Amino acid sequence: MALFHDLLLLRALEEPAMHPREALVAVTVADVFTRPHEGRQSRIWLVAGDGERRAITTGPGGDRLPRWSPDGSLLVFLSDRGTPGLHRLFTWSEQDGERAIPAAIDGAVEDAQWAADGRRLLVLAADAGSDRPGTQAATRIEGTNENGDPFVQRPGDAWRRLYVVDAASGEAHELTRPGRTAWEAHWYGAARVAAVTSADPTESGWYDPTLDIVNAETGEARAVYTPRDQLQTPRVSPDGRYVVAVEAASSDRATLAGRPVIVDVESGAALPVEGVEDAAFLEWRDGASLWFAAWQGLGTRFGVIHVDGRVEEWWSGAMTLGSRYTLRLSAGAAGLAAVVEDPAHPPEVALFDRGAGEWRCISDFNTAIAALPLPTAEAVAWPAGDGQTIEGLLVRPIDTAPRPGPLIMIVHGGPNLLWSQQFTNNTRALALAAGGYHVLLPNPRGSIGRGLAFARAVLGDCGGADLQDLLAGVDAMVA
Repeated sequence: MALFHDLLLLRALEEPAMHPREALVAVTVADVFTRPHEGRQSRIWLVAGDGERRAITTGPGGDRLPRWSPDGSLLVFLSDRGTPGLHRLFTWSEQDGERAIPAAIDGAVEDAQWAADGRRLLVLAADAGSDRPGTQAATRIEGTNENGDPFVQRPGDAWRRLYVVDAASGEAHELTRPGRTAWEAHWYGAARVAAVTSADPTESGWYDPTLDIVNAETGEARAVYTPRDQLQTPRVSPDGRYVVAVEAASSDRATLAGRPVIVDVESGAALPVEGVEDAAFLEWRDGASLWFAAWQGLGTRFGVIHVDGRVEEWWSGAMTLGSRYTLRLSAGAAGLAAVVEDPAHPPEVALFDRGAGEWRCISDFNTAIAALPLPTAEAVAWPAGDGQTIEGLLVRPIDTAPRPGPLIMIVHGGPNLLWSQQFTNNTRALALAAGGYHVLLPNPRGSIGRGLAFARAVLGDCGGADLQDLLAGVDAMVA
């Protein structure tokens, strides 16, 4: 079990943010484990293009989600250093270091985005009593009253609210009106916000959303698009003409991957983007195009979507650009940054070299792990009973010559999940393989990376074709 102990040294890298003007990336660096009675420990680090790196936050607790101001002079981030699980707003600058923003916001802050003026923040906060998504173990956000005592809250009475916050003074103005909860939002110019909202504040409400335009002064909202399924990642074009979002059927909030939909704000006309079916990240590149990152088979790809529906693929490969649940790129004047990993290489920060068409790692957080003798993970495929090809990863024990041995299969949930070419989603498999087991990580029907039809095939048929896919995988590995 020496490898299992060594894996506790692994650092998870998340939420890269490229400086708007320099080859400098802010990134969340987290422990992969939690200690009893403590929340997840993480810090914000800066990684330069030449590999120089340093931690800029001190904790304790979880410091996360770094976002640069438009001019790059200030970094906003979230931290639960006061109360585990209850994140608040902080800023960091080279001159002043860390500073708490004294915003009078109830609940836990979940997102913060800079306005174009660099003075205000669009903040999403969840009331105490709100449920977290399945990606965060479906736990509940706990709260205290002003005396620090626990309190009781009625079910269905906890909302996710949008605020505009002055970054200097902390003055906060709530946008959301009574009766609507906000799941995600994005600035729409200086005076409006595009938001995914629903009337039901519980997690059930996420499955029945609308895409709204909200007045940042009055809170008045106008629905511009009602999807058939779920929505994620709303992003407004720089000229304000379009809002793009990802639409698909998904089992858990924050794991959605599907087809981008470009919505004309004035007419409400929606253009689904053909050729990109498993997108999980969108960000506008300019007024006529946007970046996307998508799952593809066991790997990932990224490129550019034009507003007329044309798609340019810039890169694809057997590697993950982000984490198991979240793909993410970050663009600045110096280029594109991402966290990259595959089964043989733990996560590191990388910059994209357009000329070479490849990612160049610039950090060394996990070089000690990479140097260990590790079990191998290979892509495998097998036919299901109806002839459909099913894919997965097989993690083999450390051995000079492959030989028969016991098999363990680890099944993921879904739809909208997968096992990918990634290191950190295989840590249990690595530990088991170090103990002599073969480990199968299968992607049956309902998984992403194979298109919308493959992901939707499990709807209304849980335990049907997907179960047969899994059993066929066991038979194939035994054979």
